[in-house]
Amino acid sequence: MIQIKVVENITRFINSYNELIEKIQSKVNEEKYKGYLPLTDTEREELSEKQQEKWEEMAKSGSNAF
Repeated sequence: MIQIKVVENITRFINSYNELIEKIQSKVNEEKYKGYLPLTDTEREELSEKQQEKWEEMAKSGSNAF
């Protein structure tokens, strides 16, 4: 009975570990758009809200933020 619990705990740990590694790997390999710097106030005024959101998304790409 104890052996079964130990195996279940180890299996859960390995699954959690693998999920974490996949998440980290996807961030490390994320495409980076280096030409997208944060917008200035003037640039922000010239773009629609949707364009601003897209720009910010591209600027944050590859930042490895989890």
